[in-house]
Amino acid sequence: MSRSLYKFSKEEINRINKICSKLENTVNQLDVINWLGNFKEDEWEKALLVSERIKYFTKPAIISELDIFLSKILNKYRGKIINISFLGEFGKSGSHLIYYIKKTPTYKNNISDFKILQHLKKIHTTIKNDGILLLIDDFIGTGESVTKFFNYEIKQQLVSKKIKIKTILLCVAYMEDAKNLIEKNIPDYEIVGTPYRKAFSNLGSVFGYRKRMIVIREFCFDYGQHLFSTFDERTRVTTKHPLGYGDSQSLIIFNHSTPNNSLPIIWSNKNSWTPLFIRSTENAISKYRDFRQSTIHWMTIALELKIISDISQFKSVYFRDINYRILALTRLKMKNISEPIICQILNITLNELDGIYNEGVIMGYFNENKAITQMGRKNYNSILGALRKNKKNKKDSLDLEEQKIYIPKQFLGRS
Repeated sequence: MSRSLYKFSKEEINRINKICSKLENTVNQLDVINWLGNFKEDEWEKALLVSERIKYFTKPAIISELDIFLSKILNKYRGKIINISFLGEFGKSGSHLIYYIKKTPTYKNNISDFKILQHLKKIHTTIKNDGILLLIDDFIGTGESVTKFFNYEIKQQLVSKKIKIKTILLCVAYMEDAKNLIEKNIPDYEIVGTPYRKAFSNLGSVFGYRKRMIVIREFCFDYGQHLFSTFDERTRVTTKHPLGYGDSQSLIIFNHSTPNNSLPIIWSNKNSWTPLFIRSTENAISKYRDFRQSTIHWMTIALELKIISDISQFKSVYFRDINYRILALTRLKMKNISEPIICQILNITLNELDGIYNEGVIMGYFNENKAITQMGRKNYNSILGALRKNKKNKKDSLDLEEQKIYIPKQFLGRS
C-alpha cells in the first residue's frame, strides 16, 4: 500500500504526536509514518510500542547528567587532580563529550581540579602513581570498546613503568552487563553513569510482563536479523546482531549519535530499511549534500530583501562569511539538526560553532540560550517565502525545507 493511503486512527495519530514530542521533535510525524512503512499494518502497535520506550538524550540532558556525575567524582576525590580523556578515536562520540564536559558548571567552577589530556602517549609523564584518569564516553554497551581501548592505549604503559592509577569510566548511560567484561580487564576501576537493563530482560522489562515482552522481542528479532551484522576480518565469520551489537538490547539514543547497541529496527538503513533515527553521520550528512550550495542562493535572496548587508561589513574572530554561517545555522536549527551534525555539515568545530552563536546573538538571530529569536524566524520565513515564489530555483534551494512526503491532515492539530 502506498504510504500516502495509510489510514490512521485518532489513537494512532495521538500516539505518533506524543512520540515526536517525547523525542524532542528530532523526528517528525513524517519520519514516524515512513518508519512504520517498514512493517505490516497489523504490526504498527508493536512498532509504536518500541518507539515509545526509546530513551532520548538531548544536549541539555547530556550536560546535566555529566554535571551531576562529575560533581560526585570531584567530591569523592577532592584534593587530587582529575586527568580527563575520551574513549576511542578523535571525532567519535567520546571526543564530543569533552566539549560537553567543559560546559558543565562543575568543570567551569572547579577548572583547576581538572586537566584535559590531549593524548595518552607517555602517560607516566602526566599521571603519577596513584593518580586518577577519567575516561569519558556517552554510552558503554558491551564493554568491548572500553577494554580494548584500555588494553591497547594504557595497560602496557602502566605495566612497563610500574604505575598504578585509578581509572574512572564516566558515561551518560551504560548497560549493566558491560561491567562483567570490564572487571576482568581493568584493575582498580570505577564506572559512573546511569545503568540500564536489557530491554527484554527476564528480570524486568520496559515492555511489561513476560508474555507481552516475548511478543515484542520476537517482532524486533525477526526484522533485526536482516538489518545488522558484523564481519570479523581475522576469523572471517559474519555475526548477526538482531537485537543490537552483542545482544545489548538497548533503547538509548543521543542527539549526536545512535549506538549500534540499540535495536537495529530503530536505526538501520540496510536492505532499503527506513530508519527512525539515522545512526551513520555520513548518511545523515548525505541528506544535506547540496545544503551549502543552496544556502548561497538563500544569501542572494537575503541581500535582495535587505535582510543582510554586504558580507564584508561583518567580521568575526572565526569567520569572514558570518552572514552565510548564521543563515546556514538558522536553517539547520529550524530542522532540529543536532550540533555535532551541524558542525560536520558546515565543516567546523564545536568551539567555532559557539563563535557563530555569539555573532548570531549580536545580530539578533539567537538569544543567550542559543534558541532562534522572533527576528531570526521572521527573516527565515521571508527568505523561504521569496524562494517559494521563484519556481525556477525551488528544487535547488528548498530541498531541506520541502520534503515531498504525505502527511495526514489530522496531524499537528490541523483538520
